[in-house]
Amino acid sequence: MEAFRMVMETGSVTQAGKLLYISQPAVSRLIADLEEHVNFQLFDRRKKRLIPTVEAKLLYDEVEKAFIGLSSIEDTAQSILELKRGHLRLIAMPGIAILLLPQVIKDFSQQYPDITIELESRTRLQVMEWISSHQYDLGFANLPLEGSDVELHSSFPMEMVCVVSKTHSLATRCTITASDLKDEIFISYPRGTHIRFAVDQAFENSIINRQIKVETRSSEEILNLVSTGFGIAVVPRFANKSLGSEKLSFIPLIPPVMMQLGVFLQVNKTCQLHQSASLNPSAIT
Repeated sequence: MEAFRMVMETGSVTQAGKLLYISQPAVSRLIADLEEHVNFQLFDRRKKRLIPTVEAKLLYDEVEKAFIGLSSIEDTAQSILELKRGHLRLIAMPGIAILLLPQVIKDFSQQYPDITIELESRTRLQVMEWISSHQYDLGFANLPLEGSDVELHSSFPMEMVCVVSKTHSLATRCTITASDLKDEIFISYPRGTHIRFAVDQAFENSIINRQIKVETRSSEEILNLVSTGFGIAVVPRFANKSLGSEKLSFIPLIPPVMMQLGVFLQVNKTCQLHQSASLNPSAIT
């Protein structure tokens, strides 16, 4: 346990060995023995550096307490392994953070009440950057994957639907085709976004030329504009969970327009908390 403590404090097996007056291989062997004992990985090993896992940080907090006993440390290790304790840092694109993740977090917290969660919303590029720089544990963003320091944990289909106000002539339709939207005013995500690209492709072979009057990155702003009766939009299906959605009709497109939502983590990241099925947003996308 002392070897683990020294490695956590120095960030180096070599320095830990010097402080403990033992060899570097001996420190590595002690860390490996501890990992086998607690049954989870303590460090990510990359480019001759040791990066503590989330579990290692939790265990270190217990080790540092002055009067803690070995049995309590073992209980902590088991609690981490069984997803009974911990802190999970999530970062997502704004629409996903505002409209999709609240229900996901609620379901997860009901299953694991002693795990605390931090949620941040940022642009897609920032999601990738902040995951790769170890600032957050899990990222939620549209595919495709970008960046060599992040990897795809899981992905889920995300259906795009047409949204109109309840007073619109199309509000009672069961499905909508591109030709139904001729002469309609569109509220759209801006050029350069993956959602805009997917929608542009869907309408590329249609006979209509969309009249895009307003562009915004915010799904909430799009929905608020549509709810006034000014224009229609194509948005992710989970947008029907927004506040004020009772003023709107969400109608499937024919043929369907699909995207992929990805859950990302750091390359070679090891964290038991990431494996929970309760963080699976597929049921509500």
